[in-house]
Amino acid sequence: MTTGWKFLEMQCGKIVSNYDKSLWEIGKWRNESPPAEECKGLNCSNLIPHALSFVAGGVLARVEYDGRCISSDKKITCERMRILEAWAWTKKESVALAIFSAEQVLHNFEDQIRNCLGAPAADALFYRRAMAPKKHGEIFVWRGGKSREDFARIQARKWASGGC
Repeated sequence: MTTGWKFLEMQCGKIVSNYDKSLWEIGKWRNESPPAEECKGLNCSNLIPHALSFVAGGVLARVEYDGRCISSDKKITCERMRILEAWAWTKKESVALAIFSAEQVLHNFEDQIRNCLGAPAADALFYRRAMAPKKHGEIFVWRGGKSREDFARIQARKWASGGC
């Protein structure tokens, strides 16, 4: 069994394609002509973030695919596909995925952050991050009444412009 991930939409309690609004049913195979080129057929991705980059839908589906397929780094186009499982996907899940992704790479930037903020501020930031409870939707307030998201956005702008 070869599986991947696909985002779809929910309309009137039914799962539909974002592309053509056609109905998808869990467990039912969909068939298209064998693809001659990428994107011309049924599409999915091996990773959830890749699937999300193509369609930011309200339903995340784990799909099984079969038949002739054309694969690239981020997308698989094939002639047969069915949904195995499906979950509602909201902004809450997108934010949780973004936070998780950022935490996975933050260590790559700790020296740069330390140089920009200074050692005491950076130590406080990393200590707070390590000690912070992992609750979705919790707002952390930084000096000046800014949320953690505002603070991160301001710092990202500074780093992108070459300044601290």
